[in-house]
Amino acid sequence: ATTGSSFSLLGSGTTTQTLPITFAQKELRIQKMPTNLRALQPDRFLPPMTINQIQLGLNQIINQIQPTPPNDRVLTNYNLAMRNIVHNTSLSTADVLMLNHMFSTVMISTDTPNPGLTNLVSGVNKLVSQVDTASIMPTFLATNDNAYTLQLALVLGQQLPAPRTPTITKGTGHQVNKRVAITPLYAPVYTGSYVYGTTIQMVNVATGAVIGTAIVGKNGEYALHITTPLAVGKYHLAVRAVDEVGHVGHASRVFGLQVVPPKKHGA
Repeated sequence: ATTGSSFSLLGSGTTTQTLPITFAQKELRIQKMPTNLRALQPDRFLPPMTINQIQLGLNQIINQIQPTPPNDRVLTNYNLAMRNIVHNTSLSTADVLMLNHMFSTVMISTDTPNPGLTNLVSGVNKLVSQVDTASIMPTFLATNDNAYTLQLALVLGQQLPAPRTPTITKGTGHQVNKRVAITPLYAPVYTGSYVYGTTIQMVNVATGAVIGTAIVGKNGEYALHITTPLAVGKYHLAVRAVDEVGHVGHASRVFGLQVVPPKKHGA
């Protein structure tokens, strides 16, 4: 968003491999926020109450916002406003109002919930309006603070990404293809991969009922035992991740399971 940071997180990459996914990883990013805000001016003073309010707001929106639409003009307008302000020699009241307006507009467009939204908007407005005007670059600091916090909020607020579709274990069923499996058991086992420590739920798409859960191991793998007995028939299932406080992530692609009658001995 700003010409100095190119709308990327300070001190971090922008690839999916470096983005935080788990609740703990996102909390760590929040803790590091003051350090990153000081990247442009290491000795700058950051008002503790203001920083605490922003950090509280960030924590309150973890895994709870919607992505901005790909063709939405909200981010485009934000970037244009940034470019108009960042080169100003001084930070005017009008600039502060515009920065606050654009920040809140983007966050509202993602359906950011309260009280996180209010704490974020209020905290960032205070931070920008109280930037050290004696600094050699107050406008750049203010725009960078605004853009950095916005980028951080958009990353931390994103719901957990969808897991890949799991596969049924050979001992409990037959994987016909990537999307369909057959089993003679009422409670087969599926295996898959995701981020260590995350809870994975399997859902019956037709009813919305959770029929099994698993926790991802240190090797990034999980084995999910269906705990709700399934009668003979066809089912449409999906898996999804859940964070430590119960926020549900995006569901995987729907996959099919056909439960068939077990073969009778001697038949």
